[in-house]
Amino acid sequence: MKVYLEGVDEGARPAAILGLLDNEVYTVARAANLTASLTPATIFERLQREFGWSSMLWVARAALKSRQQHADESFMDFQ
Repeated sequence: MKVYLEGVDEGARPAAILGLLDNEVYTVARAANLTASLTPATIFERLQREFGWSSMLWVARAALKSRQQHADESFMDFQ
């Protein structure tokens, strides 16, 4: 993919990247049997089954990414 993007005109790269992402998302959606008529909860359930992750793992990752060390907190407490 990197070689393909290097061959694309610099001005057209954003559109090329979006096109590649669209293809990847479409492939995942087809594999998980997703449609626009499904509820968000059903979509997430199917994606969880497809990728084998629990929702708690997603929540933990999101919490960890947003976590910031406080001024009065030691490095060991932050971990």
